[in-house]
Amino acid sequence: MTLTLQQRFGANATLSNGTLQIKLSDLTTAGLDATAPNADQILASLILMSQQNQPTNVSEDPSVGVTITDSFKSFALRGEESQLEYQKTVSFYVADSTSAIDPDDLVG
Repeated sequence: MTLTLQQRFGANATLSNGTLQIKLSDLTTAGLDATAPNADQILASLILMSQQNQPTNVSEDPSVGVTITDSFKSFALRGEESQLEYQKTVSFYVADSTSAIDPDDLVG
């Protein structure tokens, strides 16, 4: 089942005249505190919400053009700071006849 715009970007997401509008308050379902988020927090929330809303059989569903799966959780030393790294694998699916990734060719 192809995910709708609202499933990917929140209940109030709209696409009109080439403008995508996303309400930050919709991203709270992915854990975002929408009062003053930074760009990285918004992007992470979009990725997490999209992953949460994808079908459970997403790896077997040929109608879903973008899938997000968990990879690894590990410790990372960045500069002098120890942090946790949560890796996600984002996969794009296109018809087998193409040789390059073109977003217009995604299935779904």
